[in-house]
Amino acid sequence: GSGKSSVCRRLLAADKRFKLFCLDDMIVYEAGMSIPQIVEKHGWHYFRDLEYEVCRKAGAAFDGWTLIDAGGGVMVDLDKEGNELYSARKIDALKRGGVGKVVYVKRDVDYLMGRIAGDTNRPSLSDQSSFKQIMDRRDPWYLQAADFVVEGGGAAEAGASSAEGANLAVAMKKKHITRKVMRYFFEQTGEQPSEESVAAGYFKPGWGAKRRGDLTAAAMSAATLAMTSSTPAPPPPPGHPSEDDSEDDDDDDYR
Repeated sequence: GSGKSSVCRRLLAADKRFKLFCLDDMIVYEAGMSIPQIVEKHGWHYFRDLEYEVCRKAGAAFDGWTLIDAGGGVMVDLDKEGNELYSARKIDALKRGGVGKVVYVKRDVDYLMGRIAGDTNRPSLSDQSSFKQIMDRRDPWYLQAADFVVEGGGAAEAGASSAEGANLAVAMKKKHITRKVMRYFFEQTGEQPSEESVAAGYFKPGWGAKRRGDLTAAAMSAATLAMTSSTPAPPPPPGHPSEDDSEDDDDDDYR
């Protein structure tokens, strides 16, 4: 829905050193059935527990240059009554003591609703709450889990005068998001970009690492990716960077 999987694939194509894990694919493999079948047969409690086990395995696989494409519910668990609550265990498993970083691609709810409409591989999350109510409730948890927030928007695509214009806007925005995430990765790790990523326009010479440390992997998660309310995200707290934390002279390609 948010475009996180596409961004992960762009990162993978731009720099061959990246490895990509898709949590949904791993869940399907572990269960031997599709996600709607898992939920129908075993229920959401079972699915969230299985999701945790897969997060644990994916987090343990970190050895550098790892991307994890996670579903929008990766930062929630369920209480005994079936109500959603923040899942510290899954986020901790992905971050693995700070080695992994969670990137949240924030989208307008209306845009997300249009993207997922008719998708039979997405089981209903609730019989009592609307999609917007669920996303509004989850938004603070996405922000709590995220180490880096990228505003994905949605209004420009929806307001395009033609299908061709909308597709172009989507492609440009995804490139913009990919550039932001890649820059964040290199700033955090101190690694050097590949010639391919520079040639593809995802990284520019002179973007030196501002924060160097022992980090060796980045996680695309939820939350990366999943999305959120139609209102702008509140300013991140200190130490919680967003895409506006530093000047970026390449933003003109999506204004």
